[in-house]
Amino acid sequence: MAVSGGNGNGARAIDHNMLRNEASQITTAVARIAEMTDQVSAGADVQVQSLESALSGLNEMTSSLKETATQAASVTVSADSLASSINEVAASIEQVTKNTDSLAGFARSTASAIQQSTQSIQKVAGRRKRKACR
Repeated sequence: MAVSGGNGNGARAIDHNMLRNEASQITTAVARIAEMTDQVSAGADVQVQSLESALSGLNEMTSSLKETATQAASVTVSADSLASSINEVAASIEQVTKNTDSLAGFARSTASAIQQSTQSIQKVAGRRKRKACR
């Protein structure tokens, strides 16, 4: 605080110019502090908006990942079902192959039986012809 000389009674005289000067300096410092506080506050607002935007993006990503997981589970179920169907078709083809082999064997047996019957008929017919010619 600015004071100058005394008046003899022990009281000191106040230097008003010096007080004004100090008040002006304090006012300037307070104004700078207020300006910096405003800047910090504005920066904090920008950061809050940035964080809110990032959070929104994360929420959307989380939702998308949940949907992807659900679809992946559905694809897994479908793939399992398809694999089961393929196994059933393979078993059916194997059964058809066995049945075809069996049918082919039956056809061979039938052909052989027809051939034997034909030969027997021809022998009997040949004997009848010989008897008739005699």
